[in-house]
Amino acid sequence: MQYAPLEGCYVFFRYDAGRTVMVALNKSGKPVELPTARFAERVQPGDHARDVLGGQAFSVGATLQVPARAPLILELTR
Repeated sequence: MQYAPLEGCYVFFRYDAGRTVMVALNKSGKPVELPTARFAERVQPGDHARDVLGGQAFSVGATLQVPARAPLILELTR
């Protein structure tokens, strides 16, 4: 599932019955705050996420921040 770019940030999801991975690619020179409500079909506030690149685990909030000129790759669970 993919979404049209917003503020230079392209987001897509890969998923099956057991796992969901969110990939956000920010080509902008500034960090981008993504409202999770835009992706309500695949991610909800309160879902658990693990940053695949950094290993950090956290709960998803109302927004997700994608660093400037960087990817954000999250493994999501409910």
